[in-house]
Amino acid sequence: MSLLVVENACCRYRLHSHWLAGHKEVKAVEKVSLQIAEGERFALAGESGSGKSTLARAILLLEPLASGKILFDGADISALKGKAQKNYRRQVQMVFQDAYSSMNPRMQVGEILAEPVRSFALEENEARAKKRISSMLECCGLYAKVLARYPGELSGGECQRVALARALLPQPRLVVFDEATSSLDVTLQNQILGLLHQVRQQMNLTYLFITHNLAMLPHVADRVGIMQEGRLVEVLPAHQLTQGKHSYTQKLLAAAPVTHPKDRRALSK
Repeated sequence: MSLLVVENACCRYRLHSHWLAGHKEVKAVEKVSLQIAEGERFALAGESGSGKSTLARAILLLEPLASGKILFDGADISALKGKAQKNYRRQVQMVFQDAYSSMNPRMQVGEILAEPVRSFALEENEARAKKRISSMLECCGLYAKVLARYPGELSGGECQRVALARALLPQPRLVVFDEATSSLDVTLQNQILGLLHQVRQQMNLTYLFITHNLAMLPHVADRVGIMQEGRLVEVLPAHQLTQGKHSYTQKLLAAAPVTHPKDRRALSK
């Protein structure tokens, strides 16, 4: 069963130019359709500006659709209001590319993590809320001592773990990772991806992983959608990425950095 269904989604931006020239419309996402099954790991890949993050923001109700629709568990999210919309926001969470910028630098980690617990009324009292936060921190590989720290006092890996803990606290059904490891070095990337795999098994997560790093896709996704200039040009199993038929997929593979000449020859076939 499909948890998320995107049907002919279009997102457009109006750019203000000189008053005599009028307005220019940019098609950020154009007639994109895809389905993500419950428990599936789906990735969107493509160069910067291909519309990946815009589509993700539309799924989170952070960007309006110009046309088309997005269904979550069979319900059109654009029609959700009041409590239904708040419940949807609890079920769909996001981990942003720059974890530090997604946090209030004047709030301690404990306050940052308490926000979703309080906002969604996840626990009936403060003691249970603290226990829930501590348990999630431990699940994400952190200790209670970070609760008194500010975001600026955390390392890049710690920031990303706090962001992941914040997203997982409401026990969402779908998590969107927008280039969540691109700002980290290779060692930290591997640690976060390993943590993600562990947490996914524990919580039976469904997630949408957005990246331009093709090398990691077989390790983080079941299926991959390739986006070019706002359009979804190809969807294929992650382990068959090198067998992509579309010319743009082949160009992305050819441009991907490799560590051995044999890998280069394999990607060019």
